[in-house]
Amino acid sequence: MAINRKFIKVYSEKCTACKTCEIECAIAHSNGGSLEEIIATGEQPEYRIRVVVKKNKNVPVNCRMCVKAACIEACPTNAMRRLSDGAPVLVDDKLCDLCGACIEACPFDALWLSKDEKNIIKCDLCIRRQAKKLEPACVAGCPTNALELHTVEKK
Repeated sequence: MAINRKFIKVYSEKCTACKTCEIECAIAHSNGGSLEEIIATGEQPEYRIRVVVKKNKNVPVNCRMCVKAACIEACPTNAMRRLSDGAPVLVDDKLCDLCGACIEACPFDALWLSKDEKNIIKCDLCIRRQAKKLEPACVAGCPTNALELHTVEKK
């Protein structure tokens, strides 16, 4: 039986640091789901991808959905997990005690504490969007195609 593992492939040479990916991600993960609704309600949603500069290159940073995820192994409460083989690594906020072990364990700096310090923030591959046959918001919104939803089939 083949297991498909998805992750967002980054082409840093195409990234202009416009941060559209951050904005689209924040909108997709907001309560209202639109920029107009965010402005109207004053909501301050958080993005799960961020653009940083490393060695004079713009690099979008997000969860790589590692096969052997260090964040899962480091989590003492089993809050970091996959729901099935090949599924994205998710955080169960009900089980998370905010110890930060996952943040420390991630070799890509792809997890961080929310602004209100009540949740761990990480990419979920926009599983709600994918359930509707839509690409992750960052991929769909990137004007330079620096991000691509990539699928690896493991037999």
